[in-house]
Amino acid sequence: MSQLPNAPLQEVIFEIRWALKPGKELGQIEIVDQDFELASGRLSSVIEKEFTFYKRIVPKDLPEQFLNYIPVHQYWISENKWPVLQLGPGIFTINCTDEDYDWETGFRQLIEKGIGWLIEAYKQPLNFQFASLKYIDAINVENYGSIKNGWSEFIKSHFNFEYYNKFNTRGRQKRIQVNQTFELTDKSELQLFISDGITKNKKALIWQTSVMKKATFKTTSELINWADYAHSITHELFKEMIKPDLYVSFSTKNKN
Repeated sequence: MSQLPNAPLQEVIFEIRWALKPGKELGQIEIVDQDFELASGRLSSVIEKEFTFYKRIVPKDLPEQFLNYIPVHQYWISENKWPVLQLGPGIFTINCTDEDYDWETGFRQLIEKGIGWLIEAYKQPLNFQFASLKYIDAINVENYGSIKNGWSEFIKSHFNFEYYNKFNTRGRQKRIQVNQTFELTDKSELQLFISDGITKNKKALIWQTSVMKKATFKTTSELINWADYAHSITHELFKEMIKPDLYVSFSTKNKN
């Protein structure tokens, strides 16, 4: 997808989560990331040569026990320069946009390095229990014939998917959201989400393709192998979902 001159990719997100434990304080029953505070500081030191710009994205006075699985810290290559790493209690993500994305030569390597950095920051293996790989794509509908005939006809014209309401809707469709989830052979889930939205201040059709798995990943290699598997699914599906004319348009620069 990244090799296409006019790829519709808006963002790709790799996310992992690990098990949390009860707090150390006497009588404390909250489930917390006990080592988060120290680990976030260590991570800054570990990656400072490659990710030089730091940003906290939640208020400093918000207690961390209320932030489980919510990103707190961001580490950028430089100010507003992708990719960006995000860390929160029990959660780590790697986010990238189209102009900086390439699976083979960049993003996959960053996943592998990022997991290593995370383990180094925590100074111990983490009990990884969830992983996901999500691609967010979008096209400006005005560049592809507009939606004058409705969202249903627009999707039918450009995707290998269609739907119709076989009843009187009493009006013209204004918004669209289609959400489908499928179980894969390894018990991962494939989620497809199509909706209208806005990109670059223009009306757009946005589709998200996600592969996720809730399971115990015992080793880093197991997690990386799963990421390769998830990428193979999303890569093939991207070409299968859209019709040839739409795919060809992504080879022409500045279409969107």
